Amino acid sequence: MRLKILYFGIFRDITGKYSEIIDFEGKYLVDLKEYIKKKYPEIADDNMIISINFRYVENNPELNENDEIAIMSPVNGG
Repeated sequence: MRLKILYFGIFRDITGKYSEIIDFEGKYLVDLKEYIKKKYPEIADDNMIISINFRYVENNPELNENDEIAIMSPVNGG
């Protein structure tokens, strides 16, 4: 399936990209996290905040063709 991945914050710095379209063989968000960690080994998923089609997710939903996945860092205030 084709997915659009958007990178924000530190993830944009690591990947050197604002976005990319990938052909993905997995089915669930956990599969996508593993794919991204293999492609960009500097990324640690414990610091990822993820939205799928503009909705934040915390579980492991099934992904669908043409989903837009945004990967962001937690926001720290002070």
